[in-house]
Amino acid sequence: MPVLFDKNNTQHTAEVERCVKAAKAQTPPVTNCAQIRDYVLNNSSIAFRADTRGGMRIYTYIYENFSPEVEENASWHKHKTPASPLDELIMPVLLVGTLIVIAYYS
Repeated sequence: MPVLFDKNNTQHTAEVERCVKAAKAQTPPVTNCAQIRDYVLNNSSIAFRADTRGGMRIYTYIYENFSPEVEENASWHKHKTPASPLDELIMPVLLVGTLIVIAYYS
């Protein structure tokens, strides 16, 4: 019986990762996320559900972890320092013609 892919199940993610690696090793390599998903569904040793819900879960996992955009961004940020989480919490406030910055700390 086909199972629904669960990204928190290490057996499921390991099988998808194995299939992604095999798909990218093809000649020519499969790089499109939808084609990789189809490759996973057709070549996995686990019978994943291929319906809309099952296919979308696998597609989302592949897109978030193995798409060319993600890999390119990951390599670019590899040696960069991440922005401070406080950057999003700083709010400039104009008060009596003077700019002050109020920072909210959690």
